[in-house]
Amino acid sequence: MSPSSKAAPERIDAHQHVWKLARGDYGWLGPEQGVLHKDFGLEDLVPELERVGIARTILVQAAPTVSETHFLLGLARANRRVAGVVGWVDFESRSVAAEIEALALPRSRSSSACAR
Repeated sequence: MSPSSKAAPERIDAHQHVWKLARGDYGWLGPEQGVLHKDFGLEDLVPELERVGIARTILVQAAPTVSETHFLLGLARANRRVAGVVGWVDFESRSVAAEIEALALPRSRSSSACAR
């Protein structure tokens, strides 16, 4: 195969936030945030990714809660555009290792889960 016939590498955006205000754990996200104070989901993000030639993205938590991590992992399971998730767990918890283990996506999925 000649170098010119190789497919271009897949471009991945390494840091995107999505949120759903009704979830209620975005303490920083009030009306004073103006245009940010509304739901932002994959339906908003995907057209922008396509416009600039990005194949996949990494979702990063916007709230410091395990509930947020579950929310993002659910999006990752449902949408192949999500290459991975950077979530949140309480590192001071005695059960942190078990919590991370419970949050990890199955290895058979071509994504990664990284709890932070």
